[in-house]
Amino acid sequence: MNEWRQVAQLVGVHGIRGVLKARLLSDFPERLTVPGPRWLHREQTGDPQPVTLLKGTAQLAKNLFLLSFQECQDRTTAETWVGGLLLVPATDHPPLQSEEYYVPDLVGLRVVQQGEMIGVVVGVVAGAAQDLLEIQVGEERKLLPFVMALVPEVDLAQGWVVIDPPRGW
Repeated sequence: MNEWRQVAQLVGVHGIRGVLKARLLSDFPERLTVPGPRWLHREQTGDPQPVTLLKGTAQLAKNLFLLSFQECQDRTTAETWVGGLLLVPATDHPPLQSEEYYVPDLVGLRVVQQGEMIGVVVGVVAGAAQDLLEIQVGEERKLLPFVMALVPEVDLAQGWVVIDPPRGW
């Protein structure tokens, strides 16, 4: 699945015309509102299957999207899609602003502190104020706020991040 980015989880059916409810799994909601090709991955069918998004509407009060697909025109078909993931190719991504990164690009980076490699980024945890880097240091996993003061340098090309954690981290 490394060649894919998850953009939504299909969580339910809306009505009888094949409309699906989806929970956004991306920082780019336009991936669920702009018509075009997407891929559906369901455990029972194996490889992702191409589908065409016809329309997507945000239901902000419920934190969901209502999605219509060319290949799904009735409730019976929609019910078989529930639980599936909506994907886009990993190479298909909106441009990022300076100092923005895709989580899969950060996972696996070496972590350097005072010129010495001390661990590896194993995840990113979404936080209320800022995201947290999850770093494997020996047998321990530590969290570090992903802010410029504590993570002053990220070099994706070289495969590392420099950290300057607070004392006692």
